[in-house]
Amino acid sequence: MKQNHDYQIGHAYVDNQMIMYKLYVRHTRNSYIRATRDHQIEVVASNHMSKEQLQIFINKHIGKIYKHLEQKNERQLIGLNLEYTHIFAKKYLVKTVKTASKKSYDFIGRILYLHIKTDSDRLMLIKKMYTTETVPYMKQRFEHWEKIMNLKAMLLFKWMKSKWGVCDVIHKQITLSLQLASYDKNVIDYVIVHELAHLAHPNHSSHFWEYVSQYIPNWKQLRNTINLR
Repeated sequence: MKQNHDYQIGHAYVDNQMIMYKLYVRHTRNSYIRATRDHQIEVVASNHMSKEQLQIFINKHIGKIYKHLEQKNERQLIGLNLEYTHIFAKKYLVKTVKTASKKSYDFIGRILYLHIKTDSDRLMLIKKMYTTETVPYMKQRFEHWEKIMNLKAMLLFKWMKSKWGVCDVIHKQITLSLQLASYDKNVIDYVIVHELAHLAHPNHSSHFWEYVSQYIPNWKQLRNTINLR
């Protein structure tokens, strides 16, 4: 675990997905896991617990909290009355059209039309649109940076609200958020380099940022754009 102020950064696995959390050890009798308003997971543990007891506690309960957080994120997105979206930082108006035929989407100029049967189809079509329209480009950029940095990892894509990218160092697997494609292409490059760099430097040490700077000198500016930490 990485020490940071009064908490430690730890990780656990849920369905082969690496979940990061903040661990606070307190002088208390009860231990619990919670999701914060900014979509992070915090573990508050009693200082009376052994490392083995703590790990068992986290493994038992963190999956439920994580899945609840994911479901909450999706319900929020489904409930949104989307008026616009962005693809590679370009703004598109979104219009919904009810249809009895096959669900689909299409672009007419800078307008994205979602042809849906029910309101719950909205998120599914948005995911499909991002996958179809942006994943090929992001794969191409990922392979580009793999060659330049002389690093190799399996690439996955997932609809994630609280993270732009996750690197599983042990299994050499990187997951990028589909929503990342809403940002400028320079930001996408930064996130890809950021996650690949973890294969060489697993934490956020000074060596890590020096390594990132070799490839993305203006990483601070790009990080501030998406508030990536």
